[in-house]
Amino acid sequence: MHSSGCPEAGSPGPEAAGAGNTLGGVTAAAAPFRHPHDGPDLDLRLRLEEGRLLWTVVLNLAFVDLVAPRPRAREESLSEEEREALRPLLEARLAEGVRVLADGRAALPRFRPPVFEAADPLLLPLFPATGARALARLRLVLEFPLEEAPSRLVLGWGLWPEVPAGEPAPPAELLAPFTTDGGELLLRFSADTPEAVWEEGRLPAPAFRPLPGAAGGSRRGLPLLSLGVLLAAGGLGLWARRRLAPAASRRALLLGLPLALGLAAGLRGRALLPLGGPELPGEAEAQAIFEALLHNLYRAFDFTSEEQIWDALARSVEPGPLLDRLYASIHHALILEEEGGAAARVRAVRPVELRVGERGLLEPGGRPGFRVLARWQVDAAVLHWGHTHFRTWEYRARFTVQETAAGWRLTDQELLGETRVDAAAGGGGGGR
Repeated sequence: MHSSGCPEAGSPGPEAAGAGNTLGGVTAAAAPFRHPHDGPDLDLRLRLEEGRLLWTVVLNLAFVDLVAPRPRAREESLSEEEREALRPLLEARLAEGVRVLADGRAALPRFRPPVFEAADPLLLPLFPATGARALARLRLVLEFPLEEAPSRLVLGWGLWPEVPAGEPAPPAELLAPFTTDGGELLLRFSADTPEAVWEEGRLPAPAFRPLPGAAGGSRRGLPLLSLGVLLAAGGLGLWARRRLAPAASRRALLLGLPLALGLAAGLRGRALLPLGGPELPGEAEAQAIFEALLHNLYRAFDFTSEEQIWDALARSVEPGPLLDRLYASIHHALILEEEGGAAARVRAVRPVELRVGERGLLEPGGRPGFRVLARWQVDAAVLHWGHTHFRTWEYRARFTVQETAAGWRLTDQELLGETRVDAAAGGGGGGR
């Protein structure tokens, strides 16, 4: 539930990246995320079934103490009596914090009895700040009955407790796998974006960034059709002035000039006489275009359906051999052999260093575009029931970005290196 590559010679390494890097005047924080999280934590899973929506919420006692504080005999445990006394308070807080709108109608939850999971004493050395309160957990299931299969769901999470100064804080973002008959996708909740929207049969758009600049139309040139219309209108105006009476000539001019100008404006981009080569983005805009493409490239893997992933990848990559290669390489990187083949979910994509190089008519295809030497980090999470493992990789590659019929797309890539940053930094080796 946290957010949490190979650098070239002379470039800052993972340790320097942890202190932050400047990219186009923006500081890219890249501090490695320690694993496991020693502090308030929760795990959230959603599943849409026939006639109901299930929310499974697993809260450690450190989180419970923030949202529903009650005295108990032992800090690291809950007796059966204490669980029963805590239950109405905790259910009330969850009922306030969880919001479900099914096709515009509010749904109310039914609560199943909470299940307590005791702390594993062997893991206590990993939790010096909150100790057993970070390991002992309560599992609750909220069942939202649905009269009919919804076509649209608005899902909200509003429990973001304040933490006293000096104490560990809960993660600022919550990842929540959402499973339906059509597959699984990853919902993201934070205090700034507390709601997610699911629509049947549609890809959720909020995860993707819009690309700066319009698709096509970046070539400079003379608008041939527009010039032709204006020249023809001018010729007709001269003819009317010579052949018609002055009053008729003026009427023709007043009627024909607006029509000619409107037609010329409508045809302005239809045919161009090249003039001085393509008009290309400046360095800052090229960086912004590349960052959006890189972000959208990884956001495609929020989906588990292969068809949905491929459709989403087409937002960033031109269909063809490069799309095939990037799908295979990223998919392979997200399957962790040390976790028994579990799939990691991308938390964040963080550019560390971008250098815009050659710009102009580039291969493949001789189309307008630019090249980028990029170093970036990818934070990912392996979500198990009740806990999460975290990983950070750093990559370095050369990319070609070009205009296509669909807009700016990645058209070529040369991977130069990759490394595990969290392992090198000493954080994130264990499990929780």
